[in-house]
Formats: sequence, C-alpha cells, structure tokens
Amino acid sequence: MTTRTFDPANGSTVWAKTLKQVSEQMTNATFNTWLKDSQYLDFDPSGDPPVLIIGVRNSYAQDWINGRLANSLNRTLRFIAETPLQIHAVVRKKNQVIYSQLNSNGHQPPPEPPAAEPPPDAPAIPAIIKLRDGLDPKRTGFNSVTHYAVRFWRPFIGGQAFDLLMILSAYHYECAVLGKPWPKIEKLARKLDNGTRYTILGRKRDGIFHPGLVHKLEELGLLTHTTKGKGKGLKHYFDIVPIDELPLLTPAQVAQLHKLDQQEHEEFLETFSSRINVEAWKRLK
Repeated sequence: MTTRTFDPANGSTVWAKTLKQVSEQMTNATFNTWLKDSQYLDFDPSGDPPVLIIGVRNSYAQDWINGRLANSLNRTLRFIAETPLQIHAVVRKKNQVIYSQLNSNGHQPPPEPPAAEPPPDAPAIPAIIKLRDGLDPKRTGFNSVTHYAVRFWRPFIGGQAFDLLMILSAYHYECAVLGKPWPKIEKLARKLDNGTRYTILGRKRDGIFHPGLVHKLEELGLLTHTTKGKGKGLKHYFDIVPIDELPLLTPAQVAQLHKLDQQEHEEFLETFSSRINVEAWKRLK
C-alpha cells in the first residue's frame, strides 16, 4: 500500500471513518460502551508511528481502547489513513477544544457554560470498588472477587454468565499475560453448573440461532471471543474484563434489577459515598 503524509486537519474525518468501519466489526454494545462519542483531539507527530490522540468520556473507555482494542483500532486506522499511525485515548476534559472545532483562523468558538464541579474529594468518574486492593495473581495465585460484583453484577447478567466470567478470570493471567493456551470449550463447560458447549457458544436449531453465554457477555462489552484454525485444530481466545475489574453498573442497568436489589444498590452508593461521586454516576450512560 502506498503511504501518504497525514494532515492533522483531516484527523476528525479519518477518525470518523475509522469508527464507522470498526462499528461493523464488533457488537453494538461493545461499540456503544467504549467508542461511541469518542473524538479526535490532537496529533503527535513525534510518536513511532505518529499518534492520533482520541478523547473519550471516562477512564474505563480509555483503558479498554488503549489495551484490548488497540491492535484492531490501529489496523483499521492505518488502512483508512493509508499511512502508519496509532491511537492513544485520553479522558476528555470538560469544554476541551478539539482540533476540528478550530476555525480557519485558529480561533475557537465560545465555550459552553461550565458544569458544576464534583466535590474535590470525590472522583469525577465512579471508582471501581475493590474491597481487596493490591492482590496480584502473580504473587497470590488467585483473583479477588469484589463484593459489588457478587451483589449486583451477578443478578444483572445471571448466575451462569457470571460464573463463566469468573472461570475465564481464573485463567486470565496465565493465558492473556503468560501466553498459555485458553482452555477448550469442553473444559469450561465442565466447570459450569449444568453447562454444555452449546450453553457457552450457542447453537442453531430449527433455522434459528440461539445465542450462548459468550454472546451475552460480548453484548455487555465484558468479553470478546475469537477463534483460529478449523476442526480439531480450532482454538478459542478470550479478551475479558477480569472479574475484579468490573465497573459500577450504569443507572439504566441498575433499573433492570429487582426492586430490592435496586434499593440495595442505592444503599451501597450511600455507604461508599466517600469513594464514589454519586452525581457523576447518575450521568453515566
């Protein structure tokens, strides 16, 4: 492919085309959770390769884009721009001026009225509640499971889906970090209560595809599943949000819980109000 010199003035257009293409390569839930509303902010030509700086709405999206989605995004970006480039996501500041907002004279439009700032002692975005901070599976041999995950994520996604995520989290360090092969689907199924291959991967029956647990977790942006090879040589790969890194449910997700769990969630936020900016949480989409 012939390369061309990248013009930063085209950054917003290039990023918009990149988003359009990657939106066709992933589930709507994954795209909406991590990439929707992301914006081109700036260009750093000193990187190797040069860097498009992308603004995102919170630190969860920043971590996901710079980590799990980086390779696929960079591939698509290079194809669209026709030159070697890479992206780097940062949390977008309020009223931050993006490159495309500057007019031909280099002036920016009048800023929007500033929003009320959260209390200085509260994070701008709700923190992950890790009641067992600092446990490194390399040293301890296990992953912690937060009280929040058990109390709210489990009823939200269902017991079997939660258990599958826990099982995959137990293999995450060895497979994703140390490079060992992921367990076969049959092994994962044996570890699930009443689990089968079809429980995990779904199946087509009577001309209708019935999604499995993997599809449910993918729709929520908690997992991506890829395969390589065919037949007996088929291998499965998982990219997951480890069980101890699950974020707070959004208000819309909490609204889907049983009323008693909704009440318990409200009490949880109140209990940890010193670590959670509840007003910022209410604005999460």
